[in-house]
Amino acid sequence: MFSKILNIITLCVFCHIVFANPLYATTYNVGPNQQFKELDEIDWLSLKGGDTVLIFGRDIPYRTKIGLHTMASEDQPLTIKGVRGRNGKFPVISGQNATTPKSLNGFFNAKWDEANALIFIKRSSQMKWGEKPQNIIIEGIEFRDALIGNSFTDQFGNKREYSKSSSAIWANLIENLTIQNCLFVNNGNAIFVLSKDSEADLSRNILIKNNTFSDNGVANSYFQHNIYTQASGVRIEGNLIKPLKQLSQGAAIKDRSAGTVIKNNKIYAGTYAIDLVDPEDSYSLMLNEPDFDKTYVVGNVIISKSRSDDRPFASRLIHYGGDTTVYNIYRKGTLFFLYNTLYLDINQSDNQRKSRWRTALFIMDTNEEKVFAANNIIYSKGDTTLSWLSKFGQLEIAGGNWLKHPITEGADNQVFAGAVEKTGKLHYGTYIGFENEQYNDFRLTSDSPARYKAQALPVVFELEGTLLNEQLNTKSRLMPRESLFDLGAYEYIQAPPRAQHSTDLDQQQQLMTSRKLIPRANLLDLGAYEHTAR
Repeated sequence: MFSKILNIITLCVFCHIVFANPLYATTYNVGPNQQFKELDEIDWLSLKGGDTVLIFGRDIPYRTKIGLHTMASEDQPLTIKGVRGRNGKFPVISGQNATTPKSLNGFFNAKWDEANALIFIKRSSQMKWGEKPQNIIIEGIEFRDALIGNSFTDQFGNKREYSKSSSAIWANLIENLTIQNCLFVNNGNAIFVLSKDSEADLSRNILIKNNTFSDNGVANSYFQHNIYTQASGVRIEGNLIKPLKQLSQGAAIKDRSAGTVIKNNKIYAGTYAIDLVDPEDSYSLMLNEPDFDKTYVVGNVIISKSRSDDRPFASRLIHYGGDTTVYNIYRKGTLFFLYNTLYLDINQSDNQRKSRWRTALFIMDTNEEKVFAANNIIYSKGDTTLSWLSKFGQLEIAGGNWLKHPITEGADNQVFAGAVEKTGKLHYGTYIGFENEQYNDFRLTSDSPARYKAQALPVVFELEGTLLNEQLNTKSRLMPRESLFDLGAYEYIQAPPRAQHSTDLDQQQQLMTSRKLIPRANLLDLGAYEHTAR
């Protein structure tokens, strides 16, 4: 009897060691000179917590669709990670001519979701009701070409076109998802996260950090965006969000979530820069989630320029409310808009570029929505008529805010029904002291009138150690913010002289000896080359 008990104990200890210890997790290496040559060799549905798939960069894209349903743990997540190849290139996964691998036969619903994404995360038929994919990290990969008009081969061998709603990463259901240090190019949506009206179908805890977005969206459509989220707990930080593609009418960021934090991003506006609306698919739960009534937009650089190349720009910058006309599920809370730098270059008439007679900073749909704006820089270069609000909403202008000139409370073509309360100080001037306006470098110069103009507020004290402790660096990535004395997204930091500014939206390059471009890590050395150790 004793020996049987001992055997059982031994077996339990063995199982604990094997299945709970990350030392027994598996790493799958995919790429040139690796164990696996292609992504279709991975059994995606058998991946477990602690497993890592390393995708090595190569000269040609990978063309395999991926499905995930892993229930991992916080201490042993499932990680899908890119390893840069020659010249620091990201591994690329392209949706154009991609194939659904045999290991995913039956995972996709051929009618409803197979045409929707390159990476699709959902509860599969192998999982019990109430179980959710959990704790997945995706990092260091370029995702591109998941776009209507491009085609893929489905699980039955049929060539099909992507849906209009297609996304590079589509999470139908997920708890604890991190997407970081990735590049998203030429997709419909870049990232899409969904929730529905039961706890079993509610996505939670999404982190989108340090990614670059470029040329996403669908021409002549309002429904595709760089980031589109509906979850409880969404944090979007440190991203470079470049303009959407030509003729796209989407937003840079669209969100239907609770507890949303958008911080320290560089955002080139779409039709909206940020579109914060009602949780149309999950309202019965989302309205009761903690912090549904509080949204934070902090430390961002937001740029809206009318353009000559048919790319979208915003004359309605920040939308806070809803878009379904079901008004009882609208936001009806407070948007805290703190330490942001807004740069507007929009004219009432322009022979070379599109024009807008009027521009509103905040759009609210009822008077039950409120914006608390403090310690921002609002710089309007063009002659568009600028207003704080359009028709509805409550605005408190607190702390210190810098403007080039006074602006009206409501739009000049509306009967204003909202309310504006000025409890802080407004600073005006024609000179703001940006480091290099031509190249979208909005760091402050030493003589900037925005220095030492910020005012301490209760909400600032509350957030100082959490949301206000970082800022962007010159490569649009996060670095510490040491103080909160200066207005806008940047505190003044004395920097070493730089030889030149980037003309390609935050990227520098230099020549290698074979006359091909390689990354330039810094701008401290004079001339065409920086010193590189050999």
